Amino acid sequence: MKKILLLLSLGISSAFAENNHGFLYQGEPINPACVAMFNSSEADFPYISSINLNVCQRSNAAFKKTMQNKNVYYFYNNGKNIDDGSYGYKVVGKSKNNIYVLGTSSSGGGTLVATDLLLVKLVKSNQYVYDGPQLKINKITEMKLLGYVMGGDRCVGAFANVQIVNNNLKIKQFNDANAGGECKKTRKYAINLSGLNRL
Repeated sequence: MKKILLLLSLGISSAFAENNHGFLYQGEPINPACVAMFNSSEADFPYISSINLNVCQRSNAAFKKTMQNKNVYYFYNNGKNIDDGSYGYKVVGKSKNNIYVLGTSSSGGGTLVATDLLLVKLVKSNQYVYDGPQLKINKITEMKLLGYVMGGDRCVGAFANVQIVNNNLKIKQFNDANAGGECKKTRKYAINLSGLNRL
């Protein structure tokens, strides 16, 4: 399916306007096409839990160079018309135990703008490749999806504010099911990310 995958404004504030907290592969921002594989369908919950960045970063699926706009959103285009749909991510921050929080936004081209928070970690590991009996060990970087925070569509589940303090993820989320254009109701809660570090 042809799509334009373009990062939309997530409404997430960050005091780190000039960097993405080290969320890089070989010195470059991680391609949004790779992150999009975790949010591969707006109709399903994430079902892929690990991405090999050695391959994905410059794969056919992610052929466009990652770009950055003035709001530090990273995006890529894979089509000609924004009405075909969009996807993007912003690095909200990184916990003390090296978990990255990514705010994602996606649209299939209609009025739905789905948002989620992905909790990911970059891990060095080995990949074993056999050509007959011959073994080759590839050193790879995996982007692992440890978990996610369910979002929603604008006034119903979108994130008004997200902050990381040490290993605590502090969230203010819109919770206004009967909103008539203005998002007024919110809920606040915190998630301790310390337990997610056990790989």
